[in-house]
Amino acid sequence: MSEGRRLKRKYHFDTICSDCGMPLTKEEIGFAVPPIYLPDYVERREVCVSLTFCTDCWTRIKIHNKEGMPGAIRRYHQSREIEESMKRAHERRNE
Repeated sequence: MSEGRRLKRKYHFDTICSDCGMPLTKEEIGFAVPPIYLPDYVERREVCVSLTFCTDCWTRIKIHNKEGMPGAIRRYHQSREIEESMKRAHERRNE
């Protein structure tokens, strides 16, 4: 029996988190946006969008929104520092 069939029988999921992609039951939904038509600027057409977030992702999104652009710039620099640090460590290992 496939893993998907076992999961389907064992658990009842209602939706998927739009951010992390994890399956959710109704009790695990942190925030949901009902279906709405919005412009897709990449495909240059209108699309129907429905967003659902788990509580962890919704908490993170709220923090990011509260921190605004200063927080986004801080996270950007932190991720760049981590990338550079990992790159230097990799180069040292290959010497």
